Amino acid sequence: MLHRHLTLDQRNQIAYLFSGHISKKSITETISCHPSTVTRELQRNRTDKPYAGSIAHGQAKQRRRSASSRPHVSDYIYRHMVERLNAKQCIIKAFGQMAEPVHTLTCDRGSEFSLPSDLQKKLQALAYFADARSPWQRGSVENFNGLLRQYFPRSFDFSRITAGQLRAVETQVNDRPRKRLNYWNPAGVFFNQLIALQS
Repeated sequence: MLHRHLTLDQRNQIAYLFSGHISKKSITETISCHPSTVTRELQRNRTDKPYAGSIAHGQAKQRRRSASSRPHVSDYIYRHMVERLNAKQCIIKAFGQMAEPVHTLTCDRGSEFSLPSDLQKKLQALAYFADARSPWQRGSVENFNGLLRQYFPRSFDFSRITAGQLRAVETQVNDRPRKRLNYWNPAGVFFNQLIALQS
């Protein structure tokens, strides 16, 4: 199933069916969506009054508006990376120091990867861009975003974060063992690769 927001008609159907004591499973089959969508919809948009499709639709639109107006993690990090060092140069430098060559890069659609040709030439690697609304094409990026959400939930206000807080999270994330790295942590793997380069 493709991810899409519920329409007003779907929310009205949920309201009608839910008020008739129809099961959530039957509701999901009727409106053709994932079962968790109906559960989440009822949890988020039901007030002390019975669920109403038009009210729920307005609440959902308001949440989307406020979410798009909040500063995002990537915006904050990018803004502060540019202040300290050009992000592209930083990426090239970081990947250029790896003991193992980089063959491919799968990029998110962020502005920090707006000039991939330089990256491809410097690293002698191919850069791939995931299609919009296709998270399965960038699994490691989505996995890392999920990891960051443990520290910075969607409601987090990034305008109040300090550089010290950001460094503390960076340290915790880099010290966390990963199955993909045979239960080594990324900091240890990177350190070992630097040692290999120096010897």
